[in-house]
Amino acid sequence: MLKCSRCLATEELRRLLRIRWQDFQTNESIRRQLSRQHTIVDGVRRRKLELFGHICRMPDNRTLKRVLFGAVEGRIATTRDNQGSAGSTTY
Repeated sequence: MLKCSRCLATEELRRLLRIRWQDFQTNESIRRQLSRQHTIVDGVRRRKLELFGHICRMPDNRTLKRVLFGAVEGRIATTRDNQGSAGSTTY
């Protein structure tokens, strides 16, 4: 998904500068022309890391932190279909 959003952002930048894809300009040179050093993908990645850091600093008893780190109590029950092969997993 990140690759797709990076492509869309580059297409928009090309459209703003009226650069056709046949002109063989690199994405980096296009970003330099607009003095943009960070892409949209970089911004999304930074926000995700900030959220992760925020969750890591939460107390251990918070549900969101327990879900993120897989510490939720419970049991996973699996079922088998009529042929004896592994079937669907129910929670």
